[in-house]
Amino acid sequence: SNKGNTMSKETGIVLCAQDVKRVLNGEKITFRTVLSKQPASSTVRMYCETAGEFDAKVDKWYAECLNSGQRWIDNVAYTCPFGVIGDRLWVKETFCYIARSSEGPMPISSISYRADRDINVKSAFDGQWRSPATMPRWASRINLKIVGINVAKRFDLTEQAATAEGFKATNSEFGGCKNPLRAHECPFGCNCFSARENYANALVIKYGIGTLDYNPWTWVLEFKLLTP
Repeated sequence: SNKGNTMSKETGIVLCAQDVKRVLNGEKITFRTVLSKQPASSTVRMYCETAGEFDAKVDKWYAECLNSGQRWIDNVAYTCPFGVIGDRLWVKETFCYIARSSEGPMPISSISYRADRDINVKSAFDGQWRSPATMPRWASRINLKIVGINVAKRFDLTEQAATAEGFKATNSEFGGCKNPLRAHECPFGCNCFSARENYANALVIKYGIGTLDYNPWTWVLEFKLLTP
């Protein structure tokens, strides 16, 4: 709950160029990041105890554990570092300055964004791109409002959840798989991949094949794109 919160929190998040495109075209409506402190390995689910209007202005999450048939609730409380529903996110992305005359804020038109350019085409800005982590607040063009918060394991997601991350079921031969199953299960033999598999493949490309052996709990933030 965000009731009684007079000031909404605002947090910067880093997105790669592909994810920026997915956000701008409405394909990506969730953002996932690993909990800095993981609950016990016996955790089967995380549940939220919503704060009341006169309580602390944060939602607390607790781990429900299962071991040898016994269930219990761990009393360690987890709070989302991005705030609560209604708080804001601003996107940090790869960028460069077209013209730089001072250290202070400049018009947004003085910024070029990597996501707006074809990555396969050489441009005058190649070599000038700056890390998203260095983007100042004034240079950000994408503002998001948190409309939902959940906690889930990185790879334990439904096809719908993978779609919300901006991934689609694909087919390398026909351009769009009508039967989103694993390739070896597909009765049409059409070498297709589900949105879930494409999501997992993207993480493997980013972090390496070993990432499939680690299935951490993540914050799942559902957001709405705010118009400038």
